[in-house]
Amino acid sequence: MAQVQYQPRIVYGTPPQLDWPPERVYALWWTDEVLRHALSAMPEPTKAIVFSSKTQQELRDSLRLIDTRITQLEERLKQLGRVSLEVEKDLHGARISRKLVVWRNFPIRQLPTEILMGVFRYIVGSTSGRLRLPTRASGNPFGSSTSTHGSNLSPSSIAREYPPLTVAQLDHLLSALLPKVSQIRKLVTRFESIELVEHFMKRFATAGPPTLLERYEVHRTSKPYLLPSEQANSPIPISVHPTPKLRWLSLDGVSIDFAKLHPTNFQIIELRRMCIQSCPTTQRFSEMLHTSPALYRLALWAAGPTHRPVAGAQRVKMSNLRELIIGDVNCAFSINMLEHIRAPRLVALTIVHVGGPDCSQLLSMMTGMFPELQLLSLSRLKMPTSDETMRAVVLWLESMPRIKMLKVVDVKRTILDVFCQDPTQYWTQSQTDAYLRSWREKNGGREVVRPVLLPNLEYLHFNEQAAGDEISVLTTARQAIGRPLTTAYTPDVHLKTIPAEELEKIRDSVGALEIIDGLKPTPVELDIHREMAGTVDKSL
Repeated sequence: MAQVQYQPRIVYGTPPQLDWPPERVYALWWTDEVLRHALSAMPEPTKAIVFSSKTQQELRDSLRLIDTRITQLEERLKQLGRVSLEVEKDLHGARISRKLVVWRNFPIRQLPTEILMGVFRYIVGSTSGRLRLPTRASGNPFGSSTSTHGSNLSPSSIAREYPPLTVAQLDHLLSALLPKVSQIRKLVTRFESIELVEHFMKRFATAGPPTLLERYEVHRTSKPYLLPSEQANSPIPISVHPTPKLRWLSLDGVSIDFAKLHPTNFQIIELRRMCIQSCPTTQRFSEMLHTSPALYRLALWAAGPTHRPVAGAQRVKMSNLRELIIGDVNCAFSINMLEHIRAPRLVALTIVHVGGPDCSQLLSMMTGMFPELQLLSLSRLKMPTSDETMRAVVLWLESMPRIKMLKVVDVKRTILDVFCQDPTQYWTQSQTDAYLRSWREKNGGREVVRPVLLPNLEYLHFNEQAAGDEISVLTTARQAIGRPLTTAYTPDVHLKTIPAEELEKIRDSVGALEIIDGLKPTPVELDIHREMAGTVDKSL
């Protein structure tokens, strides 16, 4: 066949109908236009095809057969010495088939997540709401996924600039995506503007029944920090149809119509950066908890129920709740949240940027709530300096004797001093008498040994500690009371900011100082999370 001229071009939006003559199609079988045309003419893949997987030997055998067929047809053309559209058509079909076999059996799930991110960012882009379709997602319990994602490029990503996504471009994207809404299992979106977020949510809500949807995650990356109150006047539901399999709800800087949220058994609820008008009501929040006995992780960050429960209302017992995150709220709002739940088997608690004059009331309320806690994370806390607050903190920590790891970020000296306190100084006389009676019953006339605050605390992770709030205050104090830390961890970036004298004090007062890569979890954290995942009641 004669040489065919071809000028590659980028097609935005729906590609035009391919009107090339057959000989041009056959000669340019490898181009984007021809491959698009071939795919559009094929029937939708069946479930059996999607979930089938060939062994390496089967794949090699299939490719060997197709390669043999292609060679035979190429030899046939040479023997004819002329153009034969019949043979060219067969050759074209064999070449397209080979492409599809390779595509369908490419082991994409075996690629590292970092490589996949680079590939998709290079192909599609990733700023201001670009589409990503990760076929593998680390760290989530669900399977296949479709996601629109718009996070900024990391330093390791390919340097390439993209214009902001427009509503018209998003519409084109959704026109291709939403007809498959019944097949979507995981949906993760990240947009910059409120306009794009709302447009996406409105179209998704009316697209059709998301019968397989297990995860719904929407992020807004732009200012203002909280969702503007005017956006709460016309809330958008996740879907006008039931979402029977929805298990993971994550909203960041956006909200939904909670009144129209269909009852479902959530495993994860994450609500972030909502104005008070857009938060779920107390009644609706309690209903969400009641219908979610499997709830495993609850994160409330500048968001949560609007008010305290009505007088006499029973807290919802969350037997499977293992991780709780409270962040960026005052103590009064934190109390509102906690008065809705009872989580006696909580294992990991994170408190970030929580403060206010009523701090003692919050700490007193939490005393005794989490007796099985093992991992406590404190970050940027604001606690007033007073005897009342110190007593509240000590008694709160004393009620969680199983804590084995403490994580602190930018924590003040007044809080670091707590961890070496003698808890008996804050006991009532009746508590002291009860302890002495118990000691004598068990030990007779032996000298009384004072109890130690957090006797099982062995591991520390610290980061961003400022001058005057040195972490050696905590490590040397634990050493002085006979409970030195086994291991202290700090990120490699923070290590560079620690003065040599302070670093020496830390090393001398702990069993080992280990440097970790960035914000990666420590081995101890991973062990705690693995253990607590194994304790949940999977029948709920």
